[in-house]
Amino acid sequence: MAPWTLPFARCPFALIDCEMTGLDPARDALLEVAVARVLGGVVVDRYTTLLRTEVPSVPGAAALHGIEPAAVLDAPDFADVAPRLDALLDGAVPVMHGVDLDVRFLDRAFADAGCSRRIGPAIDTLRLARRAVHARHYNLSALCGSLGLEPVRWH
Repeated sequence: MAPWTLPFARCPFALIDCEMTGLDPARDALLEVAVARVLGGVVVDRYTTLLRTEVPSVPGAAALHGIEPAAVLDAPDFADVAPRLDALLDGAVPVMHGVDLDVRFLDRAFADAGCSRRIGPAIDTLRLARRAVHARHYNLSALCGSLGLEPVRWH
């Protein structure tokens, strides 16, 4: 049964966050991937890893994610972690904040790793927030403030 047809409490969700060296999926690379698999409001599995890449971060990306080049020297390649990520995503509805860019990077990385996984339809929490919350900004920290939640460092 497709996850989109399940009752909310029985639908597995894969909460995904990615960090990249820049904004161009044809030129830049994934630097970090985190996935939390949630079922019935409970995190049932999670995985996060830095990724080795030869592509240097552009200054704007480096300022945002704060990942130093030395931190990824001993990190695995995406191809090494693709099976683990594929298993976390299997049968789950992907959920991301700003879906479009993450999906383009993930789809390219899976294809380059020889994996048939593609991120299908996904829930975009950025689009949901823009419809449901009146805020000045819609990044995660600003949304926390608008919702009265304690902000944390996301990257």
